[in-house]
This record gives sequence, C-alpha cells and structure tokens, in this order.
Amino acid sequence: MSKSRLHLTRLGLCFAAAGAILSAQAPRLGFTAGAAWPTAGTRDQFTDSAGYALGAFADWEQAPGHTLRLALDGVFYPKSGSRWDDDLHDSDRAQSQSLTLNYVFTPLADFRSLYLVLGAGGMNLQRITADNLYEAGLKLAWNAGVGVNINENWGLLARYHNVQAQGRNLGTFTTGLTYRF
Repeated sequence: MSKSRLHLTRLGLCFAAAGAILSAQAPRLGFTAGAAWPTAGTRDQFTDSAGYALGAFADWEQAPGHTLRLALDGVFYPKSGSRWDDDLHDSDRAQSQSLTLNYVFTPLADFRSLYLVLGAGGMNLQRITADNLYEAGLKLAWNAGVGVNINENWGLLARYHNVQAQGRNLGTFTTGLTYRF
C-alpha cells in the first residue's frame, strides 16, 4: 500500500470514529455518480478533458436539518493531457481520490429537498503517463456544493473540490446523481 493511501486510510478511520461518536443513529449509506470538469489549475497541470466521478458516503443525522457526511470520492479523467503537452499517448490518464468530512445543512425545515454541503479532508492527485506516475501526495482539500433530494432515495448533487498542490489551486467541478439506501 502506498504511503499516501495509508494516510488516506488513517484519515478515513479518524473521520468514521468521529462520526460514530457524534451520532447514536446508524448511518444512512449512499452512492454518487456523475460528470467532472477540471478548473484552471487542474487543466494546466493534469488534464483539460472532462471525466467522471464516483463516490460513496455515509450520513449521520445530528438534528433535523443538520447532518454529518463522510464521503469517499474518485474523479477519473480518461485522457490526461494538459494544454501544455505536446506528446500525448492514448494511455495517459489522471485521477484523484478524496476522503472528506462534510456538514450538510438543510436551510428550511419545511423544504427538506434543498441542502448545502461544506467539507474538508484529504485528496490525492495522480497523473499516469506512458513513462511515469506523477503523484501530488495527500493534501488538505475542501469542497462546497448544493444538492436537491428528488425523493427519499434519489437526488442531484453539484460540488466544487479544491486542493492546493505545487503552489496552485487545483479544482474540479462535479455534478451527478445520488442514491441513498
């Protein structure tokens, strides 16, 4: 197991323990799937193509309108060439993994379908080329977004993920469906 993945695992265990301590209820589990678009720093450094995002989360409701969410997200870019690359290979790709603890706030108790998300945690960025693997390492990251629950199980979620690496802000905008069990 790589050093950055070991750190990400430890961070996840700490967040899971904190969530379990803060909540007497069992978590409500869910999945996310959707599209991802790199922002300026990410386009310059890692990729300038769109990709897809997959994730899993556990929600612990603390009080009506206040939820803690532990989220594990992966963003995958099938083509990793940035706008500065001259020699692209078909096998070049980029990806990121993040583990974040999020505060989910439902502003209006009568309108429970709209919610806001704000969180922080760890993120690792990787770029895989035909010749080598570039890894930014585990860095402190944050995310913010808005979601809408369509019904008890399905919803829509849009978030902006940001990490500071190599003196740049590297960001990704994701949007997609959520499903909660």
